[in-house]
Amino acid sequence: GPDLTEFQQQATPEIPTTSAEETGPLPEFPGADHLEEGDRGDWLPAWSSDLLSDERLEGLPVFVVSDAPEPGEFRSASDVLGQVPQSGGIIEFAGAGPFQLAPLAIREKGLVMLRAQEGSRPLLTCVPLADGSLPAISISNGLLLIEGIDFLTFVAGGPSPTVIQVNESRLRMRDCSITVAGATESGTAIELNSNEQRRVECALERVIVRGDHLTAASLGGPRVDLLVGNSLLWSGTAPCVRLKGSAASISAPAGTPTRGMRLLATTCCSQSIGIELDCDGINNPAGFELNLLRSVFAHVGEQPGTWADVIGWPLDESAESGDPE
Repeated sequence: GPDLTEFQQQATPEIPTTSAEETGPLPEFPGADHLEEGDRGDWLPAWSSDLLSDERLEGLPVFVVSDAPEPGEFRSASDVLGQVPQSGGIIEFAGAGPFQLAPLAIREKGLVMLRAQEGSRPLLTCVPLADGSLPAISISNGLLLIEGIDFLTFVAGGPSPTVIQVNESRLRMRDCSITVAGATESGTAIELNSNEQRRVECALERVIVRGDHLTAASLGGPRVDLLVGNSLLWSGTAPCVRLKGSAASISAPAGTPTRGMRLLATTCCSQSIGIELDCDGINNPAGFELNLLRSVFAHVGEQPGTWADVIGWPLDESAESGDPE
């Protein structure tokens, strides 16, 4: 197989951390450390306090994955998943790896956490199917926490495969990286899929996502929120982040944004498009709110680039009539 040494070194970046003393009261989130407590609500959504808390981890069983497993330990995350109870559990990786990760589908498991054992920095090499039909990790109707892990996917041409797919669930990634190498066509690292009944909420803290044709995150459905802090998103020829077309939520008051993206102290680098907002020809699209705080969109390369590409959004009546409002 390929030599992973260089990629493992690249996938273990020195990412600045933010201590509790610097951030103050909960919720602690990188990029919001300079804000007064009364101003945090303008930038951190109400759901972040719950998603960023670790209190729910108390009492969950811990399953250890090791490349030299001792009795009671496991060799892969796939071996563990069947042992995780419906209430959830923690899968802990001991050592640097690399650990091979076959497509892992998490269904109706409550809370599942993938984390590095203390003192370890594991590398998980994702092994996609030949047709790329399944993501490396998918979760449905649950909560997925990932901490201190580097993900690496090799492909021999073709599109960048999806690494994490979130279906009507919640995701928090902290101190992680995602790298896709060898792709020749665009794909998505983190895919967020919501529906009318289930909201999707995602928080990325100190995360690096990189690939030559890799959108860091795509937001789909009418009720989805993305919060990113102190992270680096490198997408190459693909848009850094993408909003998919979705009709407005029937449960929200007219004109109320039900989709949002907040970038705090985050850098987005692309050779083409920073943000792609695709309405997909929908006449009544779900509202979208974008908030940027101390964040940078950088264009790389000789060809012209675009900060935001707005596709197919309907003009309101005032714009068509010439009203400046």
